[in-house]
Amino acid sequence: MPADFILGAAIGAAAASPKLRQAVRRGLIYGMGGLLIAYDRLAAGAQAVAQGAREAAASSREAVAPKNGAPAPATPEPVSSSPETTSVAPA
Repeated sequence: MPADFILGAAIGAAAASPKLRQAVRRGLIYGMGGLLIAYDRLAAGAQAVAQGAREAAASSREAVAPKNGAPAPATPEPVSSSPETTSVAPA
């Protein structure tokens, strides 16, 4: 007998079997439930990481802010220590 005929007969018998259809349906439902639970846990973990990053950024901004109540500069001024760029005022 050809292999495709045997495979077709097996699939037809499986489709006609109520027990097998119920088992496949139950497996699909449990599998989908597992995927949804895994997605919820990953999303919650990602939100926790994002919240931690926001808190760390906020605390670093507070540490950089001046104590006199003035707002922190948006970008730091470049610091140059090379002798070519320093100027000496004439006396």
